[in-house]
Amino acid sequence: MRDYAFVKAGLFVALAIFATANCPAAPKFHAERPYPALGLKMRTLASADPSPLPPPQVFRCTSHGGDGEERVMELLSPQELWVRSQCAGRWVDKSGNELLIGKASALPLPEGIGSPVNFSSGEVRRLVTHEEFDAEMEKATEGFAGKEADVGAVREWVAAFTGVEVSEPEPINVRNSFNLAYVAFVPTQNPKTLAWLFRTKGGGGAKPLYCAVVKIADGTSPQKVRKDFESQVLASVAPVGNANASNVKMGKNVFGDGANPSAPQESSPERDAALASIENMKGWWYADAKGYVILSDIRSAQGRRLVRWMQKNMPALRGKLEKLVPPAGEKRELNVVRVFENRDSYRRYLSGDIEWSVGCWSPMRRELVINWIDDGGKAQETVGIIKHEGTHQYLFYAMEQSHLSLWFNEGHACFMECADIDGQGKVSFRFKDSHYFMFLKQNLDSVTANIDFCVNADRDAFYAGSGQNRTLNYATAWALVWYLRIGLPADSPYSSILDVYREKVLETHDGAEATRAAFHDIDMDALKKAFHSYWKRK
Repeated sequence: MRDYAFVKAGLFVALAIFATANCPAAPKFHAERPYPALGLKMRTLASADPSPLPPPQVFRCTSHGGDGEERVMELLSPQELWVRSQCAGRWVDKSGNELLIGKASALPLPEGIGSPVNFSSGEVRRLVTHEEFDAEMEKATEGFAGKEADVGAVREWVAAFTGVEVSEPEPINVRNSFNLAYVAFVPTQNPKTLAWLFRTKGGGGAKPLYCAVVKIADGTSPQKVRKDFESQVLASVAPVGNANASNVKMGKNVFGDGANPSAPQESSPERDAALASIENMKGWWYADAKGYVILSDIRSAQGRRLVRWMQKNMPALRGKLEKLVPPAGEKRELNVVRVFENRDSYRRYLSGDIEWSVGCWSPMRRELVINWIDDGGKAQETVGIIKHEGTHQYLFYAMEQSHLSLWFNEGHACFMECADIDGQGKVSFRFKDSHYFMFLKQNLDSVTANIDFCVNADRDAFYAGSGQNRTLNYATAWALVWYLRIGLPADSPYSSILDVYREKVLETHDGAEATRAAFHDIDMDALKKAFHSYWKRK
């Protein structure tokens, strides 16, 4: 058993802030709707949005074996993975009240599996690889078979699924329900978390054991919520034939793959997990593109045009990036993009980390997440965010998840915002498309003087200070990368900077060390003079 240390991963965001106001209201439950993939016809929360669970966080960790060799592994929380495997649906209303539907299929995983990981906070957590999780889940699934009526096993399952201690299930009779063979209320230690177990009647074979959990976020009394849920939901729940039938309104591929709608897409663990996350989500759908799967709940025609733009152009942008910054090793086969129409759903999905943004590449979740604002004036802004954050997504994989210097990472992300794609997928660049161009022209002396600071700034320094300071750093990074990519004359003494940086960062995975190597023999005063002269002519 090796001892692991967590290596932090950066989080890159596009800055834009929106405020929303919620009006508290007691949880209500609307009319029945079939959920074929779930095997049920049931009511869910009224005025609620289907809310996918965020992917489990991925921790890039280093280990030191007995031979002294350092190894890097990707580890995850076994509890997060297990809950995701057992959760069949999630809805959250405007007040934050939440309904979860679980479908019990595996015992909770035992404590002590995986490897201990030391976090910088001093916390030690046990994490697992995907392979370790799969092996444990196989045993947990076999162990659960035949134990659906075992009170102890079921109680343990509910505690793990809800995240709170629970008491023994209390069987109840739901008036007017002709479809349930079994239903029980499960008291929890949290009065705002209510849980029920139920199994439907009819048909042959063993019926799944379901768990419904309501988490109360407003001031509604638990007694009222329990009464309403039992009389409105459990009294009317019914099985749906052919639980494996596809639901054309949930998880449908609406656009094909953009280039070739009839082309079959290869299955992979990443793709399967992405599609499973929207399986019971009414209004959610997906679209394929070369190297991408795009998940969305957008309803508006303008928003869907955005997705079509992504299908057509994101592969072209990635192809251009592959020429500019060739990927190390094999190319990433699949990238996941999730586009939310609802602002609250977007913020909830990001779990409060960067809820003020309208788009981000989340390396620990392995997803590019976008909040589409259905406003004609925001369309180009959203496209710019997709280009920017999509560049972070590409560089994360292409540079082997190395800690990239901000001048290189943000500089290329801002550089790709200037990309223009023609009808044949050819990518060209227009510096006047950058929203940093006018700032650069008005503050050229300040930007030039800032180059030394910018190329050596760590994350804290790059983002520190006022908004004006951050704009200065972004503009410097963009203008420097542009100059090194496009502005250099033939036989320039600076033409090796980007290549040396890439080679060194792949060797060391250390952006600061790579920066020192890239600028080691560079006359910075001469570089700044040439940079100033180039941009002064624009």
